[in-house]
Amino acid sequence: GGSARQQLVATCSDPAFVVDGRQRVIAWNPDADATLGLSDSAAQGVPCYRLLRGVCLDGSARCSPDCSVFSALRQGAPPPRSRALWHPPTASPMEVETSVLGLPLAGLGDPHALIFFRPLRALERGSRLRLHLLGGFQAVLKIGEVPRRLELRPQLACVLARLALGGGIPRARDLLLESLWPDEPPQDAWPRLRFLLHDLRRRLEPDLPPRAASRFLVREGEAYGLRRDCTWSDVWALDGHAARARRCLDEGDRDTAARELRSLIALYRGELLRGFDLAPDALAERERVRCVFLNAVVALGRLELERGDPEAASQAIERGMIEEPYEPRLHRLWMRAYALAVEAGSGTPPAIAPGLAERAGAPHALLRPLAGGPRRPV
Repeated sequence: GGSARQQLVATCSDPAFVVDGRQRVIAWNPDADATLGLSDSAAQGVPCYRLLRGVCLDGSARCSPDCSVFSALRQGAPPPRSRALWHPPTASPMEVETSVLGLPLAGLGDPHALIFFRPLRALERGSRLRLHLLGGFQAVLKIGEVPRRLELRPQLACVLARLALGGGIPRARDLLLESLWPDEPPQDAWPRLRFLLHDLRRRLEPDLPPRAASRFLVREGEAYGLRRDCTWSDVWALDGHAARARRCLDEGDRDTAARELRSLIALYRGELLRGFDLAPDALAERERVRCVFLNAVVALGRLELERGDPEAASQAIERGMIEEPYEPRLHRLWMRAYALAVEAGSGTPPAIAPGLAERAGAPHALLRPLAGGPRRPV
């Protein structure tokens, strides 16, 4: 019963709590209360992923309805001890080490879990690096409440942008060298990269002692990357909105999916690292991001048309055509929006009109089917 579960967590020497098979908290000990600033009564019945808001050290999803911990428990394989970054709404962000013990209690269906955690360090809220990679490059360092744009010389900007690509996950030194200086032997280019990394570290954290760990730069053996808990990138945020929109569409939650798609579209300010001379792998990333944006525009346009709102659909289509005026899917969607507006008797075609396409340079042939407007079905 509930008292037995509460006694179980009360005897734990570390902060601990028990969750049921639906990931809802059903027991919470005083140490968890003191660490996370949330009482047992307030935590009861709330899904743990909403209380902890955890991510892996590389910034990938950790606490979610598709939790890997519960997937492992259901397969009879308790997950090993691990570390994560928690961002609870009632306490400061922290890095924690967690241990999970499965509790297959009779008659309760999915296994319960006893989760121990030990705080390792508090994460400072104030220092954060924001990287804008879409439509060009801009780095903003925010310390406390004061944001400051970093004026970086071109080689430093290239290195920082390269570290941010691929989700910021540490990238092998040889791959970095090949991407930054493809025509130079690695042994010749490595001293330059080492100097630039040192210079970048000094520009980001001028008061950091020589051998102290950087808040922003990560080194794992011979691989280099960025700490995602202190760094934000518009490309990472764009991918996050895309993933959440896909999940919402799979679950049939079209309203939330539409909100995520609008947020994604608003982030896209132009092609990835416009004006940069990119290596083949970065060019492939530029094309991937472009496709994510276009797919989001098409998906949002279709959602709005399904809801019978041609004006909202045309606004999404217009945004896409400004960036990609020759994309045939957008022209087909606009034709559908135009037809829906006329059939609905609004008397006014969507705001996209031929004028926008002409200003964007779209071929007139794509607009000819609209001469005289669509006919009503007989």
